[in-house]
Amino acid sequence: MTDTGDRTDGTLYKDKGKKLGAQFGSHFSGIDHNVYMPDKLAEKLVDHYLTDVGRGFKDVLVSQKQAKEDQIALQTLSLDSDESSSSDESEATSSSIPIEPEIRCYPGRPEWKICENMIRNINLRKVILFCVDLEAYERNTKIVTEIGVTIYDPRENLAHSVLPLMRSYHYCIEEAWDLRNGRFVDDAKESFIFGDSILMPLDDVVNEVQFLVDKYLIPHNKEEHTWKRALVGHGVEGDIYWLESLNINLPKNVQRFDTLEFCDSMYSNHPSLKRLLNLCHIPTAYLHNAGNDSYYTLQLLLSMCDIGTRIKLRLDDWRYVRAKLDELYEQEQAEKQLKRASRNKQSDKNRANRIRSSARN
Repeated sequence: MTDTGDRTDGTLYKDKGKKLGAQFGSHFSGIDHNVYMPDKLAEKLVDHYLTDVGRGFKDVLVSQKQAKEDQIALQTLSLDSDESSSSDESEATSSSIPIEPEIRCYPGRPEWKICENMIRNINLRKVILFCVDLEAYERNTKIVTEIGVTIYDPRENLAHSVLPLMRSYHYCIEEAWDLRNGRFVDDAKESFIFGDSILMPLDDVVNEVQFLVDKYLIPHNKEEHTWKRALVGHGVEGDIYWLESLNINLPKNVQRFDTLEFCDSMYSNHPSLKRLLNLCHIPTAYLHNAGNDSYYTLQLLLSMCDIGTRIKLRLDDWRYVRAKLDELYEQEQAEKQLKRASRNKQSDKNRANRIRSSARN
């Protein structure tokens, strides 16, 4: 569920966001003074779940070590075997055991701490999540063309609400409106599907995003200090770099919940946003729109950390997830080849038309 304030008809508004602060009066009444209340039962359930997952990941480590020892023993046996055996046969025997990267995410490791912290805080609903995504012009990546922000604030969600309420914003930089992608990155600037896009000068966009940062990521009273906060992204360091280059001030001590870092820490894999969304069965449309990507990234984080979803999608089965990510990678490559072939075919067709046209002239 997405709340976009008073913007509801999915159109592009120019300069509509200049009074963003005024829109929050009715929505935010009283939440600044909501205190986080610990849920002891939920804490026990999360502890129990994480203990089971940690034990399962350690079992994977033990099996990997055993497989490695077996492989060493097999290689040693192969070296000591009858000299008359063919070298090709020996090599085939020694490589018969598949090699997989060693699991790095288990209790005691820094990778485990990263994932455990995200899972714990999100399931206990004690962290305000501020997800940001920026799009740049593909022919000059120093030019930012769009900024998307999606926010999940547990203070705005009822304690037993089934469907999370998230706020999404999509800002288009007026000075870069005519700069279009499409050659290397899909152009989805006009395809924000979670509300209305706002076209504004860069300085006004910076002011609006700064307002949201100050509102959600900086505590202003004693009650607000009882909540944790996190900046969310897929490869969030890149987005932080762009925000700071635009002179948007971010709090230095805010946590960073990075879906790419989460996947790398847990599964030793660096998948694209699209691949992870497919892994979690999240339907998508118009990726590479900054507003859409910020929404999907936050939805992905919630899915990858939600205990019920993790169990349903077998995200605690380390080998299954790695195999699934490999399968999705192959699908991605096949799709890219088809798209490339289609683009080349169209290019050849356009070239032939130009030749025929010039020949007639």
